[in-house]
Amino acid sequence: MWTWKIRDLCVAAALVILGALAMAGTGFSLLLIIGIAYAVLTVQAEDVTVVDFVIYACRFFFAEQQEFEWRLTRDETKGQEPVNGGTDRDFGDA
Repeated sequence: MWTWKIRDLCVAAALVILGALAMAGTGFSLLLIIGIAYAVLTVQAEDVTVVDFVIYACRFFFAEQQEFEWRLTRDETKGQEPVNGGTDRDFGDA
């Protein structure tokens, strides 16, 4: 229902307000940038935040081994010659 949790909304609002005050007074905008980045990274959609999605994507692409097994069914091998003059077992049919 909510786009942010209450805690994340309060932290982001405080960072953005402090960042805007710091930028107005000193021209230093790092705190404002951090507040906006925090607000974007904590947006929720269906109980998953942007940070969670990035973590899941990194795990999927970089951390976990992906295994794929390719097999042809008997229907897909009809009319094809076995590899190197082999038998039907070369098509995965046991």
